[in-house]
Amino acid sequence: MRRWLFAAMVLCMVEAAFAADFDSPIVSARFEASTYAPLTGEPFTLTLKVELTPDTSLVEWPQITDPWGPFEVRSIEPVEQVGNSVSQSFVVVLWRPEDAVTPPTYLGYGAGGGDIRRVPVTEAYFSVPTVLEAGAEDPIPAVGFPGAIWPWPGLVLVAGICVVVLMVVLPKLRPDAELTTPPDPLDALARALGRISSDDPRAVSRAVMRIVQRAYRLEPESDGLRRTRDTAEALLYRTTPVTADEADDLRRLALRAINEILDG
Repeated sequence: MRRWLFAAMVLCMVEAAFAADFDSPIVSARFEASTYAPLTGEPFTLTLKVELTPDTSLVEWPQITDPWGPFEVRSIEPVEQVGNSVSQSFVVVLWRPEDAVTPPTYLGYGAGGGDIRRVPVTEAYFSVPTVLEAGAEDPIPAVGFPGAIWPWPGLVLVAGICVVVLMVVLPKLRPDAELTTPPDPLDALARALGRISSDDPRAVSRAVMRIVQRAYRLEPESDGLRRTRDTAEALLYRTTPVTADEADDLRRLALRAINEILDG
């Protein structure tokens, strides 16, 4: 009988230990943003939010400085606490058109005594599209069907008629007839460089960088485009203002790099 009582006491102690472990304080931390698809060079707000339990307190707060991973940190707000909620906001910028994620970040909290626990902050993911400067004309406009989307049976019928017409017309064409050469995308980008217009040298530089990035995707082996892209990034990443002469030099450098490919 005593043996059974002893076993029951042990089981109760083990169950109480597990219950105490599951009831241990839990702190949640996450990043939130005003937008998760910012434009290249567009400032947006990133906020670190922490939810405490009544019997916990923050001991270690992460220090975020510029640069922070792929982010340029423009400004940092003070830490604010309202009840059990703690937050801190940052104004950040992403300069590359790519997918980005907040760097690994940790904070520490205590639940009484000298025990300090560290928890990771849940990351925030971003997708930065490639766009031209606001107001700039897209050198390669999208081509689509006007009006409503055609139904598939209609498309099949139109395609069949086009095939029949081509089979009848093509044999009658003169052998020496010249086919119209489609426009070169690089030539369209070169013309777009000349259409950039803005009183802000930094805005002009960003528009030039967008065009150079598009040209570099077409000609990834071009040393001239690579050097121009690196020059544009260095110009935009620095803290001092961009001058009008520097923006014009960058535009001429991009135009020379594209023309070298077209002339080659």
